[in-house]
Amino acid sequence: MTEYEVRSFIRELVSSTEKAAKEKGLEFKATVKKEIPCRLYGDEAELKRRLLDILSNAVNNTETGFVTMSVNYEETDPDMMLLKIRVADTGKGISQEDIEKLTAADRHLQISSVCGKGSIISYTIEQKIISRDAIGDFRADALATDPPKVCQQNGLRAPDARILVVDDTPVNMTMFCGLLKKTQIKIDTATCGRKCLELAAKGRYHIIFIDHLMPDMDGIETLHHLQEDDDSVNVGVPMIALTANAAADAREMYLREGFTDYLAKPVEGAKLEQMIQHYLPQDLILPAGAEAKPADRMTADGNRQPGKTVSQTAQEKREQQDTERIQGSPAAQLRNISGINVDAGIQACGTEEIYLSVVKEFYPPAEKQAALIEQYFQEKDYRNYTIQVHSLKSSARLIGALVLSEQAKQLEACGNAEDQTTIEAETPALLQTYRIYAGQIRQIFEKPEDEAAKPLMEEKRLREALETLNEVAEVFDFDSADLIMETLSKYRMPESFQESYEKLKTFMAEVARDDIIDLIHGYLGREEH
Repeated sequence: MTEYEVRSFIRELVSSTEKAAKEKGLEFKATVKKEIPCRLYGDEAELKRRLLDILSNAVNNTETGFVTMSVNYEETDPDMMLLKIRVADTGKGISQEDIEKLTAADRHLQISSVCGKGSIISYTIEQKIISRDAIGDFRADALATDPPKVCQQNGLRAPDARILVVDDTPVNMTMFCGLLKKTQIKIDTATCGRKCLELAAKGRYHIIFIDHLMPDMDGIETLHHLQEDDDSVNVGVPMIALTANAAADAREMYLREGFTDYLAKPVEGAKLEQMIQHYLPQDLILPAGAEAKPADRMTADGNRQPGKTVSQTAQEKREQQDTERIQGSPAAQLRNISGINVDAGIQACGTEEIYLSVVKEFYPPAEKQAALIEQYFQEKDYRNYTIQVHSLKSSARLIGALVLSEQAKQLEACGNAEDQTTIEAETPALLQTYRIYAGQIRQIFEKPEDEAAKPLMEEKRLREALETLNEVAEVFDFDSADLIMETLSKYRMPESFQESYEKLKTFMAEVARDDIIDLIHGYLGREEH
């Protein structure tokens, strides 16, 4: 729960929907009551996600005509009000069966619809009034599309701090690390509870972030195992729950289980920095204005390159942007994929740079995850099925695949209810959409190359590159690791390393540090015998 500016909140809804509607040739209008209080208190992130889902579905289900949104309010007592959002469209309509499912899962929702003629969806939720100043007149010119919101972070830097992040979803891990890239904090990652326990047994962290829903051992079980070890070097370390649970009593539940605090997903950069700054020992935080020496980077040949200054980095970024404008940037190409709302993805991730990093992590594990979803629903393993579609719901939302995210959310609810009929009916469509998106995104980021035309990497040079990769992975320097992988991609791998190379690329995509190190040790050790 947080305070938020209503005007900015509405602008983000309008910005995303207006562009999507325009691309389909639809008319979009928004009317907003000018007396609405300008500052409220509530779960802004969850409210925004739900309304973006509603608006996105309205646009996607409408081929001709219009989509409209009206925002109104009603005071309930001196400090509280009902925020009322009404979305109407001239689309294909919603079946009575689907209306019953949607309203049963969301008490704030009311739907009326006529098949073939359109729908009206009303969303009403109580919010606390922080400031009674009115938002003012939202005229047409005030609703012009704004650039995607960029998280306003505080410039936290703590190069001697070390945190552990536990999450089974690669895109969530990539986004988390991306949000903290400029802080210079050393980040260790684990993709499951057991890996978390292994890492926590090896060394002390300043903060440990743990996702709630994970297969095999969930976040609460992981926390309890950590707390039961009285000899652990991590006794007393702040443990933060990562969760998409937006229930009003969520924080109390996590505190009751033993967590120090909790952070809602999708994670926002500013809130993440604020939480870290609150729980980190203050002597680890660099004072404002202090300059940390840029770290040297390692090349694939084992040579060190001096760290880049801010001005060098800015110049390189400008040159890269110029090149992308000429050649067609990945973001521009992603906008051509029907069903992916790039602006919504950037808003969820905070910056375009983080968004593109997240998209790159979306497709490599897609086939493996799709196969698991298929396997679990066939085996009627509803617990693991639910965990997998929950993960897909989160990752799809972060890349702007809002309809796919909504499909996964509905099937997550079905998994929790063990609704076998709906799971069997709807899962094939979910998997088909997931695989199509993954394939289309892969084509953008993996251009076909003539492997035979690449020079063969000599075994000696490969060993040197792997030894260097091991070194930088050990110290969590994934920027240098990415440079090494980029160099390796320009060569054809020796046959003895082909299978390991494919696994290595997957581990890099998942930021699976220990798996990377184990693979390298295994290959180098095998080559010595």
